[in-house]
Amino acid sequence: RMGFVIGHGEPSIYRIGERGFFNITLDALNKKSMVSNGFDVFEVNLKEQRLDSAQVDILVVTQMKEAFSDDEMAQIKDYLGKGGNMLIAGDPGCQDFMNPLLEEFGIRFMPGRIMQNNPNFVKNLVLAKPSAEASKTNGHFRWMNHWNYKAPMLDAVGIDCSEATSKGVETMTIMDTDNGNWNEQTHTTYIETGTEIEKKDSVFQMAVRASRQVGEKEQRIFVTGDTDWLTNGERATRRNRLNTNFEYLQTAALEWLTHGNYPVNVDRPRSSDGKFNIGYNSLIWIKGLFWFAVPLALIISCISIQVKRKRK
Repeated sequence: RMGFVIGHGEPSIYRIGERGFFNITLDALNKKSMVSNGFDVFEVNLKEQRLDSAQVDILVVTQMKEAFSDDEMAQIKDYLGKGGNMLIAGDPGCQDFMNPLLEEFGIRFMPGRIMQNNPNFVKNLVLAKPSAEASKTNGHFRWMNHWNYKAPMLDAVGIDCSEATSKGVETMTIMDTDNGNWNEQTHTTYIETGTEIEKKDSVFQMAVRASRQVGEKEQRIFVTGDTDWLTNGERATRRNRLNTNFEYLQTAALEWLTHGNYPVNVDRPRSSDGKFNIGYNSLIWIKGLFWFAVPLALIISCISIQVKRKRK
């Protein structure tokens, strides 16, 4: 049961336009949507209803345009105090409103936005990739890195987990960037050019999972520095010669938050008998088979059929 918080400018799960979440949440015709994979998805307005932790398994907070009231924040703190799981997706301009949610986990959204030197795309398009640590534990992420698939994040913020350990929180980077990025904290507008800008910094974390023990329950939080990867518009966008994949990021987040229960994993181990070895001497017989025996058999069959037809 996933409750999407609304009432602060967040995208709606019912909206079918570019800024909505309909395709990933309620689209029954999409086999990868949440409703098609065992999730009960609904909106939660904390101004009009009380947050019932018994009715919400995962609370989702995305792209807030205004801060929570004291009462709303108290409701969420109570939910977290009971070990509730959360998916939190930020964006530039939302840091001041959303960082109070992450404060007790020692995590925060960095100010500004992450920029990337790429001659083919706008500078504020971050081509996030699975981290080396995540690839070791997830075959889908290994596949993405092997075939150079990215999870594009337009206008995204970095995630700082430097204080998580001191709060008793374990974190793992799920998505990060390559080198050649910087955190832009001015309002400069960058257009698409082939010129590299001499601003390079270290790798930035773009998606992180975090966990801590709350009583006898393991509490899990999944944080991304971008909300666009959830929207209808971004998931429908195709960029020339750029391999993109959001499904594996979605699956990783949902599996983590449901302790591996959903979506149901239907993967099977590969067969041990997956190779067929032949010696060099055998190639002569295989060559003879396909060059002479098979064509000769086809010719004889054609002649036989033609003769039978003529006789009739």
